[in-house]
Amino acid sequence: MSASTAPRSPAAELHRLRLLEGPILSTLITMAWPTFVQMIMFSFVVLLEVWFIGKLGVVSLAGASLVSPAVFLMQAMAGGGMGGAVTATIAKAAGGGNKEKVQSLAWHAILVSLACGLMFSVVMVACGPWFYHLLGGSGDVLNAALQYSDVMFIAAPLMWLVIILSAILRGLGVVKVQAVITIGTSLLLLPLSPILIFGFGLVPALGMRGAAIAVICYYALAAVMYFRYLSKENSVIKLRLQSLVLSRKDFASILKLGSVSSLLAVQSHVTTLIITGLVGGFGTMVLAGFGAAARLQQVIDPFLFSVGTATVMTVATCVGAGHVERARKVAMAAALAATVFCGLVGGLAALFPHLWVGQFSQESEVIAAGSLYLRIMGPFYWCIGLGLILYYCSQGIGLMRWSYAGSLLRLAIVSIIGTATVHAFHADIASLYWIMASGMVVSCAVTVLGIMCSDWKPLAITRGLKGAT
Repeated sequence: MSASTAPRSPAAELHRLRLLEGPILSTLITMAWPTFVQMIMFSFVVLLEVWFIGKLGVVSLAGASLVSPAVFLMQAMAGGGMGGAVTATIAKAAGGGNKEKVQSLAWHAILVSLACGLMFSVVMVACGPWFYHLLGGSGDVLNAALQYSDVMFIAAPLMWLVIILSAILRGLGVVKVQAVITIGTSLLLLPLSPILIFGFGLVPALGMRGAAIAVICYYALAAVMYFRYLSKENSVIKLRLQSLVLSRKDFASILKLGSVSSLLAVQSHVTTLIITGLVGGFGTMVLAGFGAAARLQQVIDPFLFSVGTATVMTVATCVGAGHVERARKVAMAAALAATVFCGLVGGLAALFPHLWVGQFSQESEVIAAGSLYLRIMGPFYWCIGLGLILYYCSQGIGLMRWSYAGSLLRLAIVSIIGTATVHAFHADIASLYWIMASGMVVSCAVTVLGIMCSDWKPLAITRGLKGAT
């Protein structure tokens, strides 16, 4: 019996038919809402842990803040970068009906995750002191950062593993199981963090190291639960070590898409660091106002990630099955929803900026600086939604060059034009914000025109159906 004709479980076949034939809007909602709930829960737990660390004092909080950029970068590379590529390749093989290919890709994705995590461990443990010093850390703050970072990044392979296992389940459409695992393990982290940080009974107070250990326990339990599910007879696929056969082609299919996606995550973070550095040159009050206003994106991120992962899953499945026109309709529906949502949020923030910025500070200079940012940038927030959803679509069809080109142009506009305008021409902060908005529009336009004007059929034939025959 060939791989393409191998029997599939009723649940897997039902899921496949829903993605290929079900109503587009309800299908996207069904696939997106468990991830949305998962993101909200995880964000709450992360914020609560920062609150616990803050109780240790300003030094500990500052140390954790130094580590945050590296952690966020790793999570972006693992989740939206390599994880998105894994979801796309798994979903495309599932859409083509190739069960054996799905199992092989899942094993190869796991091996890739461990290798990437090990790389992060080596780099951050070896270069952590230099990196945090570059960000301004010194003395007790640097020591606090290293206490947290060294423990956290030693377990980087475990963290990558869990994120990629989650991406595998998304590719298979098992979003409810994934959400249950995340919420269940997050509930463990709620009491464990304060116990390990401050001590309780026979457990000594471990401070910053305790905060990192609590996070590691969260990922360890999640990994056990993921593997337990994937080892069940009634799971969509059953991973067996004896079925693992290393394939250069399977590694390549994941890494080719995942490397570009991960590079995009790096470019995005570099752009953010450059913007923050440029804004910081205008003084503490402006930087504080910018920081408060820019946190508005944390409101839209859970929505965009949940819709985005549902989009990449559905688009990849349709492309893998050769249903290219349906894939286009799914992409347009998701892009429209994200554009409208982000446009409404940004528009309201532009009209009433003080209501948002005032939640973080009562300083009039901070509110004025943050309000200026939202009045200029808010009307362009629709670009964030449209561009990001089409980035996920580009993962689903395996066509990343337009998203990459758009991101690179935005980085160039901010780093070259923005830096020159601020340092050479001594422009005001409003000019910098207009340059940032221009970068968003250009990046979005390149991504939209490139992806929507491309012919998706050859991608379905060469990268989807071919592997299923």
